[in-house]
Amino acid sequence: MKTILAIAAVAGILARGFADRPDTVRVGYDVEFETTGPWENRGCPAVGGSDKLTGTISGNEPFGQSNDYHGVLKRVTNVEYCDTRMLPSGMGMDCLTSIVASGYFTVVLEVQAARVGYFKAKQAPGPLLGNTVSGNCDPTEMVQLRIDYGKGETAGSPGGQPIAIAVTDSIRVKTYPPNLADNDTWTLTVLRRLP
Repeated sequence: MKTILAIAAVAGILARGFADRPDTVRVGYDVEFETTGPWENRGCPAVGGSDKLTGTISGNEPFGQSNDYHGVLKRVTNVEYCDTRMLPSGMGMDCLTSIVASGYFTVVLEVQAARVGYFKAKQAPGPLLGNTVSGNCDPTEMVQLRIDYGKGETAGSPGGQPIAIAVTDSIRVKTYPPNLADNDTWTLTVLRRLP
């Protein structure tokens, strides 16, 4: 089974943050990142579902060519994953895995003023709130999916995933839909700017 989306190693970035500069101010935003299923073969007979991270991120504004926003967001995943299971005969059979999990993830949103943003997530310290993987795919691979979710390596994990956002000085209170032409899958909704 292919790894869905590999997670980037961001612990070092998360530990630092940006030092305040005289020409910037620290601001916060309530945000929601979301992608919908089913993953892999979008034409498979699956219900779909979603993978969503909600919470507050903060960063310095205005900025030049790029800026990072950091936060700990609650992630809720309830989505189906389509794959192929190999039969003893050597033939492949379509199979379906359901991932229902949740927990807190440390998120970095990197905004590049020229064209696009990227966001990355890594499980925050502490146990997951829930993590269930079920279905009719290969049992060994389903166990691995469950382990990998705890590492932030499956379930549509935002490991440096592109966000169709291009700004000059700050992000805005609006929805940034995925750029379907580039096969992007994540939507960013900025719910409000914190005072």
